[in-house]
Amino acid sequence: MNTKQEILDFLVMLVKASKKFSHVSNDLVEKALLKEIRRRPSFHSILQRPSLKGLERNKIVKTLIRRVRSSLFPYTSMHYTRKADKRYEYFDALKKNTDQGHAEEINRNILRCHTSSRERLQHYEGLYLDIFAITGQPKSILDIACGLNPFSLPFMGLADFEYIVSDADVATCNLLKDYFVLTQSRGVKGTVLCLNLLSDGDLETIRKLPLVDVCFLFKILDLLDKRGHKRSEMLLTAVNAHY
Repeated sequence: MNTKQEILDFLVMLVKASKKFSHVSNDLVEKALLKEIRRRPSFHSILQRPSLKGLERNKIVKTLIRRVRSSLFPYTSMHYTRKADKRYEYFDALKKNTDQGHAEEINRNILRCHTSSRERLQHYEGLYLDIFAITGQPKSILDIACGLNPFSLPFMGLADFEYIVSDADVATCNLLKDYFVLTQSRGVKGTVLCLNLLSDGDLETIRKLPLVDVCFLFKILDLLDKRGHKRSEMLLTAVNAHY
């Protein structure tokens, strides 16, 4: 007889069987599963099944998996373009590059790999000028659900500041950790947090972060607000920033 955790692990595997969700952390998927199971009584029986046999063909399980994937939409590789995998190739080139002008073009190529940063690509310089005209030159920035936005660093016109970023995608977090090793020479102290904005515990982690000058929340609130505005409200009240 399979344990509840074994069944839960199997459900996590089913959610991540789709390539679009393969990079989402197991912890994030498990929390989303438990949240959906608590929400609908019809899902409760899934964790009481004596065996994994036939589980993936079960109609209730298919409904559960579909709902969980829908809830995880803001955290998946769906927001990466068809060239998503090339971000690693571009990053390898960035590590070997010594010419600043060429480095900026490589950063642009990396930014093109994510739909949100690709949309901002032609506007980054003006965007940051407009923001910092209001906030002043920040000495600390928090970038929540950042995607590949940290690769826009060359267009911020900043040096010697603290840059804290968060994302739910483990692969993205690992890439950004490597990137911040490169930015140390420019006085950028980078910190990467792998956080799930659906988790109350991870929102508490954000709440406990030190006060920052500016917080970026680019294109995340509308994705959180699929079922009311409570989650966005919780996130906004957790952020400790001047702007």
